[in-house]
Amino acid sequence: MNLPSTHRDIVHYAPSDLAVRPGHVARYFGGARYTPDPRTRKRIAAAASEGLGLIRPAAAVGLHSIVEMTPGGDITLADGATLVGGAALCGPQNVYLAAVVGTLGPQLETRCRELSRQGDLYEATLLDAVGVAFLDRLGEALHRETTRRAAALGLFCGCRLGPGLNGFPVEAQRLIFALTEAGAIGVALNDSMVMTPVKSISFLTPLGPAPERPAAAKCEACELKNCQFRQQKR
Repeated sequence: MNLPSTHRDIVHYAPSDLAVRPGHVARYFGGARYTPDPRTRKRIAAAASEGLGLIRPAAAVGLHSIVEMTPGGDITLADGATLVGGAALCGPQNVYLAAVVGTLGPQLETRCRELSRQGDLYEATLLDAVGVAFLDRLGEALHRETTRRAAALGLFCGCRLGPGLNGFPVEAQRLIFALTEAGAIGVALNDSMVMTPVKSISFLTPLGPAPERPAAAKCEACELKNCQFRQQKR
């Protein structure tokens, strides 16, 4: 299978594809070392069930062939777009750059705001933690999607890198939106590089002929060593 130099499309997921475990939600509700009691676990399960009825997972994906990579980490794509400061994505044999924007849609965060206005801050915070856990699962699903697309080309998918993480410039967010049809899934970008709906995710990942050694978990590759939500090693 050969793709053209530029290819964009939209992917939709069923909410049940992103089902989350209570422990996953608890980490975002109370921190990595938090252990909920039985009553709280029931409330987490109820919030997760409510969240499934509120999310509408979708993603905009773009694959763009790489025509040049400079020693300084700039990447020029076939349509003339250039990523500045993309050294972490500059494997010597990389041939495509995948740009991805995904979202859960606006309904879950709208419900969180409603709960806050009603004074139910506990439930609002809990439902927000559910949303973050769903967003994690969406990120995993989208990396599997780019991995599948890479395999169809006889290539391997590298690590995903999001704007503002591990020194990757936040300004790369504009390029990601230029390389995808994010508006088609209802995601917009403001002047501060913040996406709306807020429960959205974006990243770039390279495709090349050689596999990269993946981190054992997302947190292992992150430089925020003191994050209170950092996944603990067992």
